[in-house]
Amino acid sequence: MEGQEFYCPKCNHSLVNRESFCPNCGQKIIYTDSVEYQEALKAYQNSGWAKTGKFLEKTGNTMNNAGNSMQKTGENMTSGCTAPFVILIIIVILAMILF
Repeated sequence: MEGQEFYCPKCNHSLVNRESFCPNCGQKIIYTDSVEYQEALKAYQNSGWAKTGKFLEKTGNTMNNAGNSMQKTGENMTSGCTAPFVILIIIVILAMILF
């Protein structure tokens, strides 16, 4: 990753020599192209946490879709109830004018 700038995720200090620890705050630095990172990523992907995360994401998407459906139903109910009410008011007003 030659020429790419890296910064400490904790204090945002510039890391110019691929330091293992931030010279400013002491935070351990793990680069995404390192073997350590790749091994940790594989371990996470094979863990129950990754599966739980995917399940929660799918559940969240399902709930979001249900919420959108309920919103549309509410909008349709509002339109369906409002139109007859407006028509009734117009009929009453016309009846008062004509009679």
